[in-house]
Amino acid sequence: MAVYGDTSGILRDHEHAGDQIFALADDVGGTVYGDADQLLDHSSGGDDALTGAQRVNSVLFGDADTMHGHSHGGSDTLTGVGLRDQLYGDAYGMYEHATGGNDKLVLGASFELLYGDAHDMFDHARGGDDTMIGSPGQIEIGQGPPGVLYGDAFTMSGHTLGGNDTLSDTAAAVGDADSMSDHARGGDDLLTGGNGRADALVGDANRMTDHTVGGNDILVGHAGGLSGLTGDAGEMSGQARGGDDHLIGGPSLAVLHGDATTMRDQAVGGDDVLESTGSTNRLYGDAETLADNSRGGNDVLIGGHGADHMWGDAATVAAGALTGADTFVFGPGGGRDDINDFRQSDGDRIDVSAFGFTHVEDMTFTSDGANTTLSFDDSSSVVLVGLADPHVLHTSDFLFA
Repeated sequence: MAVYGDTSGILRDHEHAGDQIFALADDVGGTVYGDADQLLDHSSGGDDALTGAQRVNSVLFGDADTMHGHSHGGSDTLTGVGLRDQLYGDAYGMYEHATGGNDKLVLGASFELLYGDAHDMFDHARGGDDTMIGSPGQIEIGQGPPGVLYGDAFTMSGHTLGGNDTLSDTAAAVGDADSMSDHARGGDDLLTGGNGRADALVGDANRMTDHTVGGNDILVGHAGGLSGLTGDAGEMSGQARGGDDHLIGGPSLAVLHGDATTMRDQAVGGDDVLESTGSTNRLYGDAETLADNSRGGNDVLIGGHGADHMWGDAATVAAGALTGADTFVFGPGGGRDDINDFRQSDGDRIDVSAFGFTHVEDMTFTSDGANTTLSFDDSSSVVLVGLADPHVLHTSDFLFA
């Protein structure tokens, strides 16, 4: 069953759709289009409220199946209810200069898929500034795999632009799309994890290639177990460029990637800030692997009260890859940490200003013949892995109070 809020046909020219409220009947389900089958020219959708059905699958489109020209989506509210609902804030496909509305999408159950704007965005389509709300304790209460929130679309190509979206209380979320290609650009998104056993948050896309650019995103982990936060993408290739992201780990275990898990070809990392708050953390300023001719950014890694294992750039760096000038920040009560790629040649720095230190002599340096340990106080130290001789460290390697 398909239901249309205004017309099963086309809205064109400067036509404006009405504001509709529609809830599918339980055990019936179906597909609902808030306004029409197609929006053309300068037409615009209404501000609709659509709700799925219990015990069956529903597909909700805030405005239309496809949007073209300079059409504009309304500010819609879509609420999932069934197990495998699909919610699209505006349309399935957005073309030319179509623009999504500022929509609100609410996850109702496991397995649901929520897209802030569309499944596919082409040409110069723009996403709206959407608000998407997950189910915070979803995994923990045994509902099975989480639903997934995509801030804009499943695919973004051409010169598309993602909106500045807010995705919250979710175990799995991607700020813009599953894949970004051509010259697509991500928005500046805020992603906040739920309080279940784990969360996996990605700032822009699972895959970025060609000339894509990530937004300047903020990711906050809340999971009681593992928080996996990635600033831009699972994989960056081509000439993809990461945004300047801020990642804050969860209260327990956290793995933070400033840009991606893997960067290859000529991908470039952004200047990111990674902040640990949990008991055990792994912080990668750019990626776990910098392959080919990829390039890391100038990142800031901030240690917390737990055990922090830090890489300013990556754990594996190819011969042709370039690494950035990174800053490692420590403070009182920081625990026993390690830096695994401290490079004086890159201009890396260790910030000890929080201790009030003004000279190198305020710290204690020891070596086991392979690594150097810097002791700041009785409960705070950092091991510089692979730096055997502490005498090569100079005042210029530190930032003092």
